[in-house]
Amino acid sequence: MGLIYTCGPEEALVKSGAFQSRPKIISNGYSFRMPCVQQVDRLDLRVMTISICSKLVYTRVGVPITVSSVAVICISRQPDQMRLAADHFLGMSGEEIGSIASQTMEGHQRAIMGTMTIEEIYTDRTKFAEEVEKIADADIRGLGLQILSYTIKEVIDDVGYLEALGKKRIAEVKRDATVGQADADCEATQHECESRLQHSVGQYSAQTKAADSERTREIHSAAYDREVNVERAKAELAGRLQEAKINQELKHEELEIELIRRRAQIEVEAQEVSRRERELEATVRRPALAERYRLEKEAEGQRMIQMRRAEAEAERIRLTGEAEAKVLRMKGEAEAVRMNAHAEAYSQFTDGAFTEMIIKQLPQLANSLVAPLNNTSKIVVVGTGAGGGGAGGIGDITALSAQLPTVVESLTGLDIRDALQSFAATGAPAGAGAVARPKK
Repeated sequence: MGLIYTCGPEEALVKSGAFQSRPKIISNGYSFRMPCVQQVDRLDLRVMTISICSKLVYTRVGVPITVSSVAVICISRQPDQMRLAADHFLGMSGEEIGSIASQTMEGHQRAIMGTMTIEEIYTDRTKFAEEVEKIADADIRGLGLQILSYTIKEVIDDVGYLEALGKKRIAEVKRDATVGQADADCEATQHECESRLQHSVGQYSAQTKAADSERTREIHSAAYDREVNVERAKAELAGRLQEAKINQELKHEELEIELIRRRAQIEVEAQEVSRRERELEATVRRPALAERYRLEKEAEGQRMIQMRRAEAEAERIRLTGEAEAKVLRMKGEAEAVRMNAHAEAYSQFTDGAFTEMIIKQLPQLANSLVAPLNNTSKIVVVGTGAGGGGAGGIGDITALSAQLPTVVESLTGLDIRDALQSFAATGAPAGAGAVARPKK
């Protein structure tokens, strides 16, 4: 190690050992050390920032709060103070010195918190800081330290006392505003009453003057009546004035009572209106809006469904109509073709072919005449046979069948008998190959 030690402005040298009755402090200079018999140590003079936190300390009114603060300290540069610091902190680091100072300050801070109310601490932090710094300064100086600054950083209320104070203050402000309005209204009412009183006094003065005039007139009329009227006027005036004063006081009291009642009624009505509005909003308006929206959407959906159904039904009817019209048209065309073919075929018929077609229909015609007899299993005839009844009726059917050639000839002009005879003789119908048509 060297023999000469130097130090800068942020530190000091502490020289002790032989030839030193007490340690020597050298700041911002140098010192010579004798080997083996003397020792030189360094003392840090830089400022230190310490954090102080007093948790859940009960104030004077019994409310627990937490106060956080910051202090800036350093070793005092006065020789006596530096010597005390050297005796206490020589060889310690800055963190160790700061810890000791922080605990010392925290104890004094807790002590001051217990002597003040939370309102005083929160609203007048400067006073609180001055009290803490004042009471802690002696102990800090006894350690050789110096407090450069002390600041309240945060006041925490875990039980909601400060919040309650804020609510109370807000309520007081609102109350003062209401009282001020009420005072203004009361003052206006009082002015109005005073004006009315002055008007009444004026009226009473006028009446007094009239009474005085009447009294003067009566004095000139009779001395005795004058004295009587004077006393009567005085008594009446005094009574009216007293009555006016009493009425004015009663009206003033009634106005104050009515004012208080109306204030209470207005507050109750305002709260009731607010409650009804919220209830109406929750129970009527919002459900009604939701129901209207749902009904609108359902109606719109039903309308769209009806429109689609109507369009589909119209399209179906149109297509069905077109198909039926097309079928009818095709049937008509087919029927026309068939009838044209028949007409064409009939136009090619000869007399023999026509005669053959009629002959082929004769058995079917005869079968139609005797068809009722085919459905008869048993016939019971009652009668003598003379006349149109009895068994003679059965012979009528046979006679009608025998008359078929005559009926055909009368209808078509074709002689079935000649045609049958010619067919039996030649094997071909009469008139085959001829183009003559039967009579129509």
